[in-house]
Formats: sequence, C-alpha cells, structure tokens
Amino acid sequence: MPMDSRPHDVLPRGMKNTNNTCWINTALQSLIYIPEIYHLIIRLDKLNLNPEQFPITTGLAETFANIPLSTTKQKAFINCHTLPAFVPTTILDFMAKNQEAANQFTLGQQHDVQEFLSFIIEQLHNELKTEDTRSTTKQEEGEWMEVSAKGYNVINEINETTSLISAICGGRERSLIRGLSKKGSLTIQPYFMLHLPLPPYARKANPPTLQDCFDIMTTNESLEGNTSRVVKLESPLPKILFLQLKRFQISSKGQIRKKNSRIQFSHQLFIDPSWVSPSLSSRNQQFKYELLQVIIHSGASWETGHYSVYVKHPEVHDKWIHLDDERQTVVSKKDIETLNPYMFIYRR
Repeated sequence: MPMDSRPHDVLPRGMKNTNNTCWINTALQSLIYIPEIYHLIIRLDKLNLNPEQFPITTGLAETFANIPLSTTKQKAFINCHTLPAFVPTTILDFMAKNQEAANQFTLGQQHDVQEFLSFIIEQLHNELKTEDTRSTTKQEEGEWMEVSAKGYNVINEINETTSLISAICGGRERSLIRGLSKKGSLTIQPYFMLHLPLPPYARKANPPTLQDCFDIMTTNESLEGNTSRVVKLESPLPKILFLQLKRFQISSKGQIRKKNSRIQFSHQLFIDPSWVSPSLSSRNQQFKYELLQVIIHSGASWETGHYSVYVKHPEVHDKWIHLDDERQTVVSKKDIETLNPYMFIYRR
C-alpha cells in the first residue's frame, strides 16, 4: 500500500477529558494531524478489518471518523469552537480490556504521553506487519574505520521487521560500544522515536538548541568498565520523525524530577552529517525536516502535569491550532517559537 502524503484539511474537534485522559487525547490528536497516518487508517478502514485482530487500527479508524474534513481552507478556523467535544470511547475501551495496555497504563491516572504514543505506534506496527521479524549477526570489516583499521566489528541487526507504519515513522540507529581494545560491537536496531538528552548546563542569555541535544546523543558517551558508546542515525531516515526531550529524570533518591530547561528550536531541522553513520553521510545528501507538531507538558511532575499539542494546519500558511482536551485555539507561527516543548514531530 503506497504512502499517501496529501494534505488533509480536518476540522479541529476537541476530546473530553474523562478523569486524567489528557495524555490519551493529546496522543490521538497528534496522530490525526499526521497526514500519512491519517490516510493510512482511513484507507484500511475501508477493508472492513476484524476488530479482534486489528483493535488499534479499527479503534483509530472509529476515532478519526469523528473528525470531519472542512470544505474550505478558512472554515477550519472560523468553526474552531463550533463542534462539540467527543470521547474516544473505542480507544478507552481497548485500554481497559487489553491486558498489555492495562499492565502499562491505568485509566484515571496520569501517564507519559510519549510512552502512550510509543505504545500505540508499536501496536499498529504489530498489526500491520508486511515482513516477518529477523535477527542477524555478522562480521563486517572496516565499516567504521575508527574502530579498527584491520579488525572486524560484530554487527548485530535486531528486529528488522517492516510494516505499513514503519514505512512512515520507522528509522534505524547504530550503537557502537567499544572497550579498551580497538574492536567494537555495533548494533543496528529500529526506532519509532528518538529520545534526546538535555544539555547538562543552562544558558539564560543563549539557551541550548535542539541541535545541541542531537550533538550530545551522537557523541561519545562514557559507560562503566572503561567502555564508551556512540549512537548514529542509519538509513533510511523516517518520513515522520518523533523526538522526545528527556525532561523527566530519576534522582539518587528515586524521585522523578522534571527539567524545565529552555530549548531553542526552528521550524526547519537539517540533519547534520555528524549525526548519521559514515555510509549515510558519504552520500552528500541534505536531509531537511519541517516542524509539524509540538507537544508540551505543563507542570512540575508527569504525575500531576497536563499535556496538549500544537499542530500545524496543512492548508493555511503560518497558522497553528492548539488542541487542549475540549479547547481549540488558533495561534500563529511566532507563538510556537515561544513554547518550551516536551516532544517534536517533524516531517520530511
């Protein structure tokens, strides 16, 4: 099934917060406003899939059906507050009845939106597989010359599974671990979301940037036992890039604390050659992403905070919509630049 990237001019419609469900509402609104995912779910819904075999796919289809398409570009904003909010009942029922979901998420309690988004995407991936899982281990000579000019690297390729959803937001990363010897173990594994560390410092006059977070992730990290790790992005880079900032950290006393460090970001993200593997950087290609969504977390703790999402309208230039449970507000591009995000969704 080919990927459909056409703009979809959907009317903003709120979702009711039924006892701490802002993390569910935010994740669902995010998926609705990703054209490739929206079109995929709508097309699959026409196949009359069995809800027992495809509970997330059919649940999302029923949720998406509650979001009508607008007939003109401006109508989506003129009628921003006229549609009544609804409850995504099918998804809530799935969360209550599915054992795997119930083990990870308790309805009525606050949870991390990125964990729920990851769960939904993984479930879609499992439901929409197009190729069986395979794991391979092989020896490869000289791919990463900094490991050893003459030695071999152990290359571990893990969970190379393809699906209709991995074709949209699935990527691969290389994790190279080296000890005192020059040889190293290189693991290639898939991802649906990148988790970026925050810089260990804060600059009030000139805050760190999203690029700084990528630099830290892809630079040598010291591990225990005189070992180090380097992470690089591998081909292919995903069409939709989910990014999460590691704002919640566990203290030495086991307490979860939030870092509110200000991170500067742009509406365009250029993938720096230093962030990718040698085989990808040697192609001399420029990988450019456009900002599609920003998810924010308000509050000092993930247990008591609140999530909402800002989405870029696919048709109206420089207009964004803030979807906050039942509320929808039209904002400008400049308003987005003042946010302190928890997650970014970029589109290539």
